Amino acid sequence: MDMDELGLSQIGNQKFWRTGGSLFSKGNIWYDGNAGEGVYNVHDIENAKEMLKKSGYDGTPIVILNGKDDNVESQGAIALKDQLEDIGFNVELQLYDRPTVVEQRSKVDAWNLHLTYFLETNPDPQVFGAWVGSNG
Repeated sequence: MDMDELGLSQIGNQKFWRTGGSLFSKGNIWYDGNAGEGVYNVHDIENAKEMLKKSGYDGTPIVILNGKDDNVESQGAIALKDQLEDIGFNVELQLYDRPTVVEQRSKVDAWNLHLTYFLETNPDPQVFGAWVGSNG
């Protein structure tokens, strides 16, 4: 996926967002500027097409479920749909009001992807201990 395209479609002005593979912000002791290297934001359409072909994908629609009342979600979902279709996926985009999204998300077989965003925080690193496998 082209994360820069997704960021532009979701937020717009690059002054207000950044891409990066690290869960943590610069300045946090667990920040890793190399996180996701080789897999995050690679955006190699030809390789993705080849991998999809090798996977045996049968054309079953990939359902993206998102809210239409949140431009960050809806515009990002539209851009994601376009990127997935460029690779060769059959994609069904479902944009609903928030209550319907919440209801549909509770149905295990009703959707495959839900695009959202992460607001950067820089809490005490101990808060994230369970996420990074730390025992102490």
